[in-house]
Amino acid sequence: MILAFLPGCRYNAHILTRSNRVKLGLVINPLAGIGGAVGLKGSDGSAIVAEALHRGARPHAGERALAALAKFKGGLAGPVLTAGGSMGEDALEQAGIEYEVV
Repeated sequence: MILAFLPGCRYNAHILTRSNRVKLGLVINPLAGIGGAVGLKGSDGSAIVAEALHRGARPHAGERALAALAKFKGGLAGPVLTAGGSMGEDALEQAGIEYEVV
């Protein structure tokens, strides 16, 4: 199964599967939006991230993901596939949701 986010899609998600079994995947960009909080454009590139941190910005993507995941607790069948650490594993662990790091 592939969960694809496509620009212009009404719900911005398509699920493509080879069987009736659907798997959910989660990948978090832990630095998403870090530059905007301190008046920088975007967060692309290590120099911008370093400047944002220097200006006092702190990452919020994990916290936002955790808030969204709270709505799914107990409602998912099977483990959520994810990346390790702050790219998904940490938020799923804190939310108490079964996961598998791939």
